[in-house]
Amino acid sequence: MIIPVKAVIFDFDGVVAETLSWHVKAWNIVLARHHIQLTDLDIAVEEGAGAQDIIRKILHQKNIDITEHSLQELVALKRRTYKDISKACVYPETAAFIRELKDRGFRLALATGSVPEAIRLVAGTEVLTYFETIVTSLDVTHTKPAPEGFLLAARRLEISPEECLVIENAPNGVRAAKSAGMHCVALRTTIQDDSILSAADHIIDHVTDFKFDSKSRLIL
Repeated sequence: MIIPVKAVIFDFDGVVAETLSWHVKAWNIVLARHHIQLTDLDIAVEEGAGAQDIIRKILHQKNIDITEHSLQELVALKRRTYKDISKACVYPETAAFIRELKDRGFRLALATGSVPEAIRLVAGTEVLTYFETIVTSLDVTHTKPAPEGFLLAARRLEISPEECLVIENAPNGVRAAKSAGMHCVALRTTIQDDSILSAADHIIDHVTDFKFDSKSRLIL
């Protein structure tokens, strides 16, 4: 099947880079004071939202009330902890796919619920240079599942939403992409239950499942 798009918008965590386990470890370190132990799936299903929204939801689910100031302190501590412990890295096959897309003339963007410091920590500079624009949680008022980040990326690329393909791995991102009127392919890199990703147009194991036809069009 040909995917008729001119631009590809990547999520970061779980799509460009393998980061989930390190985010979970950092959260568990800072939440130990509240006797909370999270699993990978607890965070995977919330990926794409801002860190404040993620932890606010988790604390609410655990019936734990803290002040907004304390919540912001938790988020800051988690980010410092992640920076200290993380050995996260870019998926080599995704880096190769990004380079091939660029060589074949696709417009590329990154739209993530993460913050610039966390992205640079993992990706360095080489991979990031392939993206014409990078939208982070600091650039939007509403993070995923709101479509704001993807729509901003499309505007910066000057490409219509229907000509954009979003590659995601989490339900918040899938919903955001579809709300933006974009094609969406979900990867099973962090969530293997397809029912959680069912709003995507296609669900595949990894970017190596993409192929190109003789006219450099993406196909699945």
